[in-house]
Amino acid sequence: MSNYPRPFSITPWFPLPQFSYRPVFDLAHLPELRRLALDSNLSSFMVFQIDYYFSDENLAKDYYLRSQMDNHGWVNIFIIAEFPRIKSMTNDIEFILRSMRSSATVEIQNHKLRKRYGWQRWI
Repeated sequence: MSNYPRPFSITPWFPLPQFSYRPVFDLAHLPELRRLALDSNLSSFMVFQIDYYFSDENLAKDYYLRSQMDNHGWVNIFIIAEFPRIKSMTNDIEFILRSMRSSATVEIQNHKLRKRYGWQRWI
């Protein structure tokens, strides 16, 4: 072969990092992640709206909602689901019930809702 010296090569004394170019998120699930984010926002709006319906401010003037309460202050979820703002958000009763589990104002029992504290005042 040739009489020329071999090119100078540096052998590192530490291992070179191995880079992986995999995405942090699996992009195949992007539509599912987007749906979950939208559901979370919708759920927050739902809780905010229904909490307002059961607020003292609203109950003072909302004779219809008060007339729908039974002797223990419970209102059927199907009545709440027919309110125009709730109806415009969703018609999924189970989604409404799941959303309302995070409410500090309203409590749930089966398919009924009521004001968590002070409901006796409004029956």
